[in-house]
Amino acid sequence: MTENTGRRIYYGIVIAALGFLIQAIFWGTYRSFGLFFNPLLNEFGWTRAELAGAASAGWLIVGLMNFPAGAAVDRFGPRITLTICGSLFGLGYVLMSGVHGLWQVYVFYIIMAVGMSAADVAPLSTIARWFVQKRGTITGIAKVGTGIGMMAIPLVASRLIETEGWRTAYIILGGVAILAL
Repeated sequence: MTENTGRRIYYGIVIAALGFLIQAIFWGTYRSFGLFFNPLLNEFGWTRAELAGAASAGWLIVGLMNFPAGAAVDRFGPRITLTICGSLFGLGYVLMSGVHGLWQVYVFYIIMAVGMSAADVAPLSTIARWFVQKRGTITGIAKVGTGIGMMAIPLVASRLIETEGWRTAYIILGGVAILAL
């Protein structure tokens, strides 16, 4: 509320702020994969190409799943779609904490990627519904969350890996993603 007029803040602003947060969590967490690269290589002795293949497969799945994610938002709404996709995304991270074989990395990154497919579709289409004027500006502000997340979350992930180990870092990041998304 504003002090003098007693008017309430337009709820679309809350939607835009949540879109910012959703972008930050999805993109920042997903982009932290590189920080887990060396600990995984050191522990399991896989080649860089074998491990990088999981991330590449994940990016392909994210792209391919954007269409079904958009259709799910249209049919079931952004809340249900985001809840399911956010849960899958976080679950993939939690499952990574118990990885013992390369095949598991691929399966878990595909689970994450399916969840990641709603990262743009759900929040940005919802913001577009709330704003007619300044739609592009507000969408752009929400999208800034992507950059902020990709800057901040890897710093947190790096610290977690250093202090708690890579398995615990995966659990914490996955738990936060499940709760927040």
